[in-house]
Amino acid sequence: MKHLSLTLAAVMLLCAPVFYFLTTRFYAEDLIDVVEDYRMTGKIEDDLDLEQDVIEGMMLQYILIASVISVTVFFTTRRLTKRLWKTFDDTLGKIEHFKLGKDKIPEFAHTDIREFARLNETLAKLLHRNIDSYKIQKEFTENASHELQTPIAIIRADLDMLLQEDLNARELKIVDNMYDVTRRLEQLNHSLLLLAKIENSQYEEKEHIVLHDFIQMLLPEYAKIYTNSITLTSCNGLDISANKALLETLVNNLAINALRNTTAGIPVEMSINRKTLSISNMSETGGLDRKTLFSRFNNRTCNKSGNGLGLAIVKQICDYYGWDITYTYDKGRHTFTVAFGQDTNKKALTCDKGKGFRL
Repeated sequence: MKHLSLTLAAVMLLCAPVFYFLTTRFYAEDLIDVVEDYRMTGKIEDDLDLEQDVIEGMMLQYILIASVISVTVFFTTRRLTKRLWKTFDDTLGKIEHFKLGKDKIPEFAHTDIREFARLNETLAKLLHRNIDSYKIQKEFTENASHELQTPIAIIRADLDMLLQEDLNARELKIVDNMYDVTRRLEQLNHSLLLLAKIENSQYEEKEHIVLHDFIQMLLPEYAKIYTNSITLTSCNGLDISANKALLETLVNNLAINALRNTTAGIPVEMSINRKTLSISNMSETGGLDRKTLFSRFNNRTCNKSGNGLGLAIVKQICDYYGWDITYTYDKGRHTFTVAFGQDTNKKALTCDKGKGFRL
């Protein structure tokens, strides 16, 4: 406000000669003539158009004053606004580029504006608390991985010793159930830790992976567990930049989800086309609820052999890399499609339709 007032005062002073010229050019000159004639003759000439000159002079002065003030206020306000918000733009830019766990606390620009200074101080304190919380959570994640695996391994070792004993049918069934619960507990622990590590950005290492060749190496592993077959069709060679462990987890979760729920005798179809990977299976169940499909521990997608975190992990990995995953249901076929982002390279390959892998 101080700068604006000083600017207006300076402009008005600079415009004073113009106002003086307009005053003397119009009604002031006629007024002087009227006074002189009256002194000399004692009367006023009728041919003087004093009223018109006064109106024209006043209107010109009003238009000039209004124009000068409007232009001055516009440019001064624009410049002052840009100057005032420069600190805010600097703070906003540093916050947008800040990554938790990777960058240090940004140094905000000094400002004399009290509100922006308070904002920068509050943001600095908030970022410090978030970094401290992140470090604590990261340490917990790393420690929990070891602490939880130890008792699970002990339980499994004890169960293995029990299986070597001479047990009756009822006791064998109890041990088998405990073995199954222990296995699911181990999978659940691994999945929760994986989600925590993804959220904490602990998979920053990337490498270029040819998706077709990568999936070809994974297909035989499913043969040890499932009896259904998978057909792989590839019409494009995609070179994806991602963490190998995360990409393997994504493909495994989608493939295992399809193999668990597919109709017996009908193969699961996997296809690589342009910048997408699609995995589909036939099932007698109806379409899934898209609103809760990728939620953790979703009852519709959680079966007896799963832990309800498979699709949630897939969604978390896609969000981590900026990929898009969609689900469609058409005539009994469930299809999950992962659309990879711009960080991919296409290689010209002829369309190769796999003969199928008996799994």
